[in-house]
Amino acid sequence: MSKKITAIALISLLFSCIGYSEVYVPCTDLIGDQVRLKSYADFGIVYLGDNMKDFNEMVNHLMTRNEGGYLSMYLGHKVIELRTDTLGIILGIDLFRNAAKVEITSGTYAGETGWILLNQAVGY
Repeated sequence: MSKKITAIALISLLFSCIGYSEVYVPCTDLIGDQVRLKSYADFGIVYLGDNMKDFNEMVNHLMTRNEGGYLSMYLGHKVIELRTDTLGIILGIDLFRNAAKVEITSGTYAGETGWILLNQAVGY
């Protein structure tokens, strides 16, 4: 009996992960907050991906130092480079991917939405 329950639990877990795209876990304490985006360097860049797929691909290119892959995304307008201290509003949080969906409210890209690293929105 316990083997059946374990098998059902594992299958349920597997199916709950399939088809996971742009579904994010809400963190109601932060959603709607205005934030000042911060890069890891004092005067660095905050990278914003248009959607979750582009965000994941962008992070992969940056982490593996794949300059050609990143440049292709940048030139294809799938990635936006934001200045540190750009203002935004948190629209959602994906804790599994350590990402925050934000709407930019200041600067050249005001009105744009996309995904950034969570720590760049809420601090680190």
